[in-house]
Amino acid sequence: MRSPHSFFEVDVVTADGSTETWDVEAHAVPILRRLGIDRDTLKVGDEVRIRGPRSRRPEKLLLFGAEINTSNGEQFEMLNSIRRPPERRVSDTRNDVDGVDRLTGIWMTFISGQRVADSPMPLNAAGKAA
Repeated sequence: MRSPHSFFEVDVVTADGSTETWDVEAHAVPILRRLGIDRDTLKVGDEVRIRGPRSRRPEKLLLFGAEINTSNGEQFEMLNSIRRPPERRVSDTRNDVDGVDRLTGIWMTFISGQRVADSPMPLNAAGKAA
């Protein structure tokens, strides 16, 4: 099973002038498109500023791109994009659908402040076996 999230690399110049390559995790492609990000938004060599929570494993140069700012002034807020105000939430009002068929649709992640929730959802037997 593959992660639906997208990943890209950025070279970061450190305080001592050396370069580190960081992995940046972002949303799945459909969510990026809703935010206005497509294959032409970021090009190799573009300067960007990225903010977000970094990996809980300090040895990994990995973070979630919660906010991406481009050198031409575009700003993309990733975590705010998945929070919906109550008036924009969608409820499933179909009376003729139940069980697993109700699980279709757009899934959202619970957010705590600007940080993705600490614990992943538990796996069932099939998930553990995968």
